[in-house]
Amino acid sequence: MEETPRGTGRHEVAPCPKCGKPIWSDHPYSWCSKCGMPLPADVQGRLATLQGVKKAAADSRAAAEEGRTTTLVVDGRAVPCPICGHDRYWTRETVMSDRGLALFDAEWAGASAMNYVCDRCGHVLWFMPK
Repeated sequence: MEETPRGTGRHEVAPCPKCGKPIWSDHPYSWCSKCGMPLPADVQGRLATLQGVKKAAADSRAAAEEGRTTTLVVDGRAVPCPICGHDRYWTRETVMSDRGLALFDAEWAGASAMNYVCDRCGHVLWFMPK
């Protein structure tokens, strides 16, 4: 059995029903990474990382339903997602971290990047301003 340091908040949620591999609370998939068996719904519900992924997917679906998605065009050419080939994205702006600004708690003043998040698979494309 895999040991975990005290105080990390990581704990075993359940063993895989097929192979018995421990499923830890930070497990990111809805299946066992050893045997590929889908995890029961009650186990999936206790995986914080997986719940974050599901929330991001729900946010993406909501953006699409509200018409907040867009296509990405660079130099006059449509850019499909390099992972799944989908052509719809939702956008967000991200402030870039800088060690010097972090030292003075002024990260808000740093440069920002525009993110295009694929509406199908969630892959993020980053674009810096010119």
